[in-house]
Amino acid sequence: MGLDENKPSKGEPASAGHTTGSDEKENGALIEEYEAIVKTGDAGPDVWAKLGDAYAGSGTYDKAIKCYDKALLIGPEKQDEVPILKNLAGSYAKVANFEKELETYNTLLKKAPEDPSVWGNSARAYEKSGKTQEAVIHYMRALKLNKDDPIVLYHYSFFCEKIGQTDNAITALKKALELKPGSERVLERLSILCSKVQDYESAIDYRMKILELNEDNISRWEDLVQTLRTDKKLRGAIKVCQQGLEKFKSPLLWELLGDIYTDLYRFGNASYCYNKAARLGSETARTKAEALVAKKVAPKEDLSK
Repeated sequence: MGLDENKPSKGEPASAGHTTGSDEKENGALIEEYEAIVKTGDAGPDVWAKLGDAYAGSGTYDKAIKCYDKALLIGPEKQDEVPILKNLAGSYAKVANFEKELETYNTLLKKAPEDPSVWGNSARAYEKSGKTQEAVIHYMRALKLNKDDPIVLYHYSFFCEKIGQTDNAITALKKALELKPGSERVLERLSILCSKVQDYESAIDYRMKILELNEDNISRWEDLVQTLRTDKKLRGAIKVCQQGLEKFKSPLLWELLGDIYTDLYRFGNASYCYNKAARLGSETARTKAEALVAKKVAPKEDLSK
């Protein structure tokens, strides 16, 4: 699927969704195992680091930080410090201690100056800290070391958008999409940004690709309909709504269909759709239906007219 929603790329720290066990139960077992070793007093840096990974995997980042600090204090082999520091920085990000996160990345950069993932993640840390100039430098360095890193390009797009460089953000995302054609996250961002610059044709195209990748996700249908409606492609929006409603009992799709018929001044059709949405639990659709009743609009079930 491209940029994995759950797993980081190689070398990506806990700040990007790092987990060390397949589930909570596995992490709990690992914590119990390593804690038992720690209690013997014979735990080396590798045990403390693995205990930190287990705590990070269970979402207990304050304890993970203490374990990583202990591992570094004991003194692992030089080549083993980098992954510990990466996960330590990621854990600081999770508890929103950006000062310590940056401090850890600065240490990492001295030990791994040619690692693009460190430069990319430190750029994000500077960005979160509001240090724009430093963020630019670190993003540029990350992309110079590895211009084909889709994760750095993806996060760089957010930074470009934040500083008003939407065109650069779109360019970065297009490059990321070339590298990871099946990434829903990249396609989603491209659609959003293309809509922002009123390139609705491209925005719709990206939404269509997202839908093709995941037709069983109702939100993908709803997003496509809204993008089509924004571009005033109302006939196409109606068609997608109707196709979606063949698959799902979606109050939002019924309401959106009602909104589209309202745009077309087909109030009887709109009333019928709002009533369908209201029966499925939409209070906003109920309000719209009641407003049409007050105007003495009768629901028209035949949506083809």
